[in-house]
Amino acid sequence: MKILIVIFSILFSQSSFSNFPETFGASPNTSGLAGQASGDIEDPSNSYYFPSMAAYTQNINLSASIISVTPSFEPINNILTLNDLNDETGSSSDEVGSANTNYDTVNMAIIHATLPIRRTTALSFSGFFPIGLMMETNSGHPFLPEYVMHRSRYKRTQIYLNFAQRFFYSWAFSLGVTMGMQTGGNMDTVMNFTNNDSSIGSFANSKIQVKPNIGGQISLMRNTSKSQLAFTLVQEIKHNIKLRTFVKTGDPLPLPNDLVIESMQYYDPWTFRIGYTRRFSHIDYIANIEAQYWENYKSPVVRLQVINGNLLPSSNYESIKTRLIAIPKLGLSIHATNDTNIMLGLAYRPTPFEGNFSGAGNSIDTDSVILGAGLNSNWNILGLKTELSLSAQYQQLIEKKVTKSAGIESGGSGSKLGSPGYTIGGNILSVGAGIKVSL
Repeated sequence: MKILIVIFSILFSQSSFSNFPETFGASPNTSGLAGQASGDIEDPSNSYYFPSMAAYTQNINLSASIISVTPSFEPINNILTLNDLNDETGSSSDEVGSANTNYDTVNMAIIHATLPIRRTTALSFSGFFPIGLMMETNSGHPFLPEYVMHRSRYKRTQIYLNFAQRFFYSWAFSLGVTMGMQTGGNMDTVMNFTNNDSSIGSFANSKIQVKPNIGGQISLMRNTSKSQLAFTLVQEIKHNIKLRTFVKTGDPLPLPNDLVIESMQYYDPWTFRIGYTRRFSHIDYIANIEAQYWENYKSPVVRLQVINGNLLPSSNYESIKTRLIAIPKLGLSIHATNDTNIMLGLAYRPTPFEGNFSGAGNSIDTDSVILGAGLNSNWNILGLKTELSLSAQYQQLIEKKVTKSAGIESGGSGSKLGSPGYTIGGNILSVGAGIKVSL
């Protein structure tokens, strides 16, 4: 029975996370600005932030880029890794060890396109594709500290489609969608053991359904020769999985168990974005602020609810409180020459988690300061107007000391997992390169 539960945990445990472009930028140009639109109406990657901008373009614009992200978190050593909560032997002996903070590098391929339908109308497309896969998830350790906003939050395919329309010459609006998934199903299993007189092997049947989950977004922009003012509202979107499972062991001990396995695989919060760009002859000043509403976030823990049977349900002692956060961003786009631009950006991202992580649970996160720099240059290649771009972005996680409170997770005497405490912190480095062609 234990083996079956472990298999389900591996298959269906996922990290709840936001998305790649929101964290690292939608292209090298926007990454160099610390994750905000550049104000260039012919850059299709800006449509991720303000899709209404596409209504002003007069060209078919195609861009392709790769951004590579390498995290480096503070090591977490000499903490309690075994207590009565996760000791399966019943020995009641505590163990001290380390938590795994070595997370994988993520390589993301990115494609953007804007297609003018007529002078005042356009379609835009943005796609983010982890190289070599469609999606990869990892819930990490179920008990030891995990940077749940970073473990595997970025490794998923994302598609955005938008329709943009200009009106009153300088104004434009857009409507668009992005897609998520809701997964559900049923599985019936009968397990026969080797000490059973029956010659019948174990068997199972299952039915899984994956349904689309559509999230909407709306954007409004005013664009003039000297400035831009834009607004975007993005609906929350999440991928939940809920599997109803019936497990029955065969003779000599028939033990039926009916349970529900649930997990939130990813989560993008409600986001309201405001951006302003002021243009001058040799420099553009850019400012953005994003408000993110994380109320419906759930931790990546796999939850087992027992409907009937002798299995014990999940011991969910962790209580996560989230908050509305505001993310300010500032940027400069310096026109060094007629064909070369330098981008510089600064942002501050608060954690959506409240509290000091002293209680039960393993979810950890902290505020981060983001610095970005980028360069693009225009060329004529094979008669096509082409832009080549490079970027680097550095995110410094603000150090936070965690001291675990007294008592085990269930409230008895002893020490919590992660005791006596540890330091949250580290950095994330991303580099990108891209090409854009205007037709």
